[in-house]
Amino acid sequence: MPHVRTQIRTAVATALTGLATTGPRVHPSRVWPLQQTDLPALLVYAVSDPVDEDHLTIGRPRKLTRDLSLVVEARAVGTVGLDDLLDAIEAEVITALALDPTLGGLAKDVLFAGAEIDLEPAEQPVGTNRMTFRVAYRHREDDSNTAIQ
Repeated sequence: MPHVRTQIRTAVATALTGLATTGPRVHPSRVWPLQQTDLPALLVYAVSDPVDEDHLTIGRPRKLTRDLSLVVEARAVGTVGLDDLLDAIEAEVITALALDPTLGGLAKDVLFAGAEIDLEPAEQPVGTNRMTFRVAYRHREDDSNTAIQ
């Protein structure tokens, strides 16, 4: 069984697959090569995952509470309404993840923490909406592959 963080990325990608705007174009990695014909699309990746030392248990093996910073990056292309398209994708992503804030028991909670929008002017402008979610989850220090509550 993979690391809980991997399971969370996969669960988020699965939850976001089939949205009205991005459809099946969801990738649980930031290094997925995208062409303009692949857009709009979503990339799902982790940027940090510290242990919350204030919530460590005393007995061994300790139960670690993690605070995963997970990014859902929307990429889209267009000459008209690109801002509106990125806003619509954000609304769909937030709604989809709110349907199961424990990701099937993998997480204690998923919280939308904010978004960063970037538009790159070009012949075919490309826009990015980098949505960050805080995902709290737990596992034993001797088993990072099994989520616990």
